[in-house]
Amino acid sequence: MNIHFAGLLSLMGYLLLCLSSQSYGDLSLNEMMGFMMFVTMIWWGFYHFSNVENDSDAQFTSVTILKWALLFRVVALCTYPPLEDDIFRYLWDGFANLSLGGAYVTVPSQFYGIASLPASMDTVLDSVSYPDVPTVYGPFAQGLFSLAYFISPGNIFVLKALIIVFEVGLLVMLSRVLAPAKLFLISWCPLMIYQFSISAHVEVVSIAICLSAFLMHQTLQQNSQQLSGTWHLLRQCGLGALLALAVSAKATAIIIAPFLLYGHWNRIITFIVTLLMVYLGSYYFFSGFPMGLVAMMQDWQFNAFIFTLIQSLTNTEVAKLSVLIVFITLYAAIFFYTQRQLTDDHPSQQQVILAQAMTWITASFLLLSPVLNAWYWVWVLAFAVFTTQRWPWLISMVLFISYCTGMNLENWPEELALFEIPKPLFYIEYGLIFYLLIREGKHSFKWPGFKGFKIFR
Repeated sequence: MNIHFAGLLSLMGYLLLCLSSQSYGDLSLNEMMGFMMFVTMIWWGFYHFSNVENDSDAQFTSVTILKWALLFRVVALCTYPPLEDDIFRYLWDGFANLSLGGAYVTVPSQFYGIASLPASMDTVLDSVSYPDVPTVYGPFAQGLFSLAYFISPGNIFVLKALIIVFEVGLLVMLSRVLAPAKLFLISWCPLMIYQFSISAHVEVVSIAICLSAFLMHQTLQQNSQQLSGTWHLLRQCGLGALLALAVSAKATAIIIAPFLLYGHWNRIITFIVTLLMVYLGSYYFFSGFPMGLVAMMQDWQFNAFIFTLIQSLTNTEVAKLSVLIVFITLYAAIFFYTQRQLTDDHPSQQQVILAQAMTWITASFLLLSPVLNAWYWVWVLAFAVFTTQRWPWLISMVLFISYCTGMNLENWPEELALFEIPKPLFYIEYGLIFYLLIREGKHSFKWPGFKGFKIFR
């Protein structure tokens, strides 16, 4: 299949999705799943059957891939987010930060029935989920929400445009280092396009910043002999600052930071100082800290097989402690094993070793967590793109099953809670996930395992 033909078919799929979703509630679950299955089949079918790893097609270039990826995102920008309500919290937080004293010290439910609210905020307030809980989003994300409100209060598409800027920046960065086949995988990935360009989940901001630090680490490793003095010190400190900003946008980045900070005191000091400055600034500008995250960690549970299994055999507190102990053990084992593998080999090989470790760390974290939203999985994809592993991409398709909840299923024969996935679908989802982990993942334990496959340009 020609790259342009695949691009045209995918663009048609995203255009149909866009035309079908122009306001809240326009699109049903069946329609959304149908559109996403269509573009997913094109994406994976082209990658799997067109032998793109060999770069034999003269038209299969990074520039062509990126042009189509940008076209998809222009269409996605014009699409109203279907089956999602997180963006309304983002809009409300921006309003609360600039008009109500801060999103960290107020909750949306305080303002029900208040006539003095701006008209643009009435609809937003009605659509905010968990209105009794303070926001969970970090200071950097709050700055982005506030900027969107300042530009155009309550405008979904302005906020989406700001988030897409980070996503496009991420793709442009990757286009400079990845081979076309790997760039195609991530830039055309339907899960990424749906979760960030269409639904505007803010995780991409932290992922983009985190990957820029990862690539800067690679550059410093490659040029360690040439760089010296003040310029070298500034870049080392800049890497630490980037990681702090990534953590302040989304706390998940904290599990990545030690891999890039280890053995570099200038990075560690800058990371700590920057993080303190950001959170002090948060207290000054937004009047507090994201304490809603504590409430989420205590009570929220969704699409978590391992945690739910342990919980059913014991209780919630034992389940939390168990998955924490397992994750810490896995983290320590992978971290120290990776450090032993990072020898004086070629820097690109070191990058694959690091990326492979981060892929398994993020996947372990998410699969053990009490919450696995589909968009969280892009943390895994962001590092898997630097490896030859296929299972993260295959699992990204499976995770669309998590949208089959009581809120979205109209005619399910049994009564479901709003965020409950029917047990048959839940078992199918995790059956496929564990099958892919066993079948595909077993080849990934041989570090780094990338011979014969072109990852970098």
